[in-house]
Amino acid sequence: TYLWSPKGGNEATASGLTAGMYTVTVTDSNSCSVTKTFQIEEPTSFTVNTLPVSNLIASGAVISGIISSESNDKKCLTETGFVYSLKSNPLVTDNKIITGSSLGSVTATLNNLKGNTTYYAKAYAINGNGFVAYGNEINFTTDKYTLYITASAEHKKVFGTADPVFEYTVSGLANGDTNAIITGNLSRDAGENVGKYTIQTGTINAGSDYRIVFESAVFEITKADQVITWNQNLDFGCETENKTILNAASNSELPITYSVANTNIA
Repeated sequence: TYLWSPKGGNEATASGLTAGMYTVTVTDSNSCSVTKTFQIEEPTSFTVNTLPVSNLIASGAVISGIISSESNDKKCLTETGFVYSLKSNPLVTDNKIITGSSLGSVTATLNNLKGNTTYYAKAYAINGNGFVAYGNEINFTTDKYTLYITASAEHKKVFGTADPVFEYTVSGLANGDTNAIITGNLSRDAGENVGKYTIQTGTINAGSDYRIVFESAVFEITKADQVITWNQNLDFGCETENKTILNAASNSELPITYSVANTNIA
């Protein structure tokens, strides 16, 4: 038989014990007994601090913390690490990174995060009894993805015609996104005279998850071929007027000058 004192029951395994001094008396079938005394100590109390993240990018961050105890005793420490989640108060049942089982500074890299998203994280320590001590909660928002938009080269038009649609190439889409998320159009510097103009981002937008890095190109307005139209019949003779108004027209709308080879007419 077993007899625990001051509490613990009369089984081989005592339960419900707390810190303190205990005795157990074991008696066999011949009424021979032996008594042992032992002490149960409180588990080491750990202090856990979660520090702000660093090296924050769209897909990850570096997180740090400090695990300490008043007695600097780590014999009951079995696991340290970090927990993180998209919701507040993450637990070891959420996303978890194990860093080891030692006191002191702990660091881990959080990978495969989603850009422009807020996460909640805590450092933690587990003792030999399975008790989890959590540190303070921090939150951070990952960086936006970088989307590279490059204006296509060789955009041009002839003077007096409409602008073309400015085309571009894209790189840096994430999470299965396609060009379909991009709205708006590129634009250019104002002006309609012959010359070169810089292409601008205009109204291009890829949504809140992206930061656009734009590489411009040059748009050129080239000279138009000038066409002069003159369909006027000129009849001169004894019975006609001795003067007429010339009515040639130019597609450029510039003034037209005339010259006459036969000076006897002019």
